[in-house]
Formats: sequence, C-alpha cells, structure tokens
Amino acid sequence: MFREVVKARPDADYVYVADDAFFPYGHHSEDAIIARVVPLIGELISAHAPDLVVIACNTASTLVMSHLREQYKVPFVGTVPAIKPACAYSKTKRVSVLGTKGTVKREYTKALIRDFAQGCEVTLVGSPDLASLAESALSGVEVSDAAGMTLRHLCRNVLTASDGHGALVLPIASEDGAAFTVKVRDALSGRTAEVAKVH
Repeated sequence: MFREVVKARPDADYVYVADDAFFPYGHHSEDAIIARVVPLIGELISAHAPDLVVIACNTASTLVMSHLREQYKVPFVGTVPAIKPACAYSKTKRVSVLGTKGTVKREYTKALIRDFAQGCEVTLVGSPDLASLAESALSGVEVSDAAGMTLRHLCRNVLTASDGHGALVLPIASEDGAAFTVKVRDALSGRTAEVAKVH
C-alpha cells in the first residue's frame, strides 16, 4: 500500500511505521489491539505532526478507527474488507470473504454487510494465518506447503459455500481449468501474488 500512496503523492514526505513486534494483530484480543494502537499512533502524531494517517491493516482498521478519530484531530484512512464493491459487481449475489479471524468477527465487518450487501448472500471465513500468508506472498516469499494446504482448505470451504460461482474477497480465486488459483491482491495497485492452487 505504501508504494501506491507514494506513487499517487510523490511530492509528500512520509513516515512508514510497521508494528512488527505486535504482528499479526489478529492473534491479539480486541482490548489489547486498542490499547496498543491508539497510544502508539498518538505518540507518532506528536513526533511527526502528519497531515494524514493511513492504517493499512484490516484488523486494526475495523477495530480502532473510531477510537483514533475520537482522540485525534488528524484525518485517518483505513482499509476494510471490500464487501461494498464485491457486492456491487457480483452477478451471482454470492460473496465470500476470507479474512483474519479478528476481521470476520468484528461488528464493523458485519455493519459493512448490513449496509452494502445489496441483496447478496455474504459468507465470512476466518483464518488465523491469513495476514502472514498475504505478507509473504506479496513480498515474494514462497508460501510453505503446510500453509498452502491450510489456505487451499479454507478456500475450498469458501468456494463450496458460494457453489464455486460467487466472488471471493481477498484472496481472489480465479478459475484455471479444473483448479482455482488463489491470489492475494493489493487493492490499490491491483498487483497480485499467487499463493496456492485449489483443486
């Protein structure tokens, strides 16, 4: 995401912060994430006085955005599951969302479905390892066989729930003969990285 923001605004100055010590956020409780992120962002705002803060994490965005907006005057942009566009463009009215366990259970995600499903049947499937798999795939790191098997199993469940015809929101499954190629897509750039084949 950072590369795409820089492409859009090459004239701006940036501070990039990755919270590797707490990654992945989906492995922590909601209270722990709020207690970690809100003051951390406050410290960064005090130190750098940004014009805008981008929270490039679905788990954090679905949980802390309201807290951040209440406490700080800086505008915030977050990332959330692409339920609205998936439902808007779905021809079958079946959409499956593969996300972290935290993201799929959040009230924020459920509100997106209530507000934007537009008559679509939306299935939520949570994976504790999705964030790590996505980071690896988008970084060009080969996904282990065991991790690929877990992802293939999850995607099979998602595709079964959608009768194999619905939209799959992150990762994206596209038909490739008798198999589905599971890819993680960066929503801003459209850049994809293949993660696994589902047979």
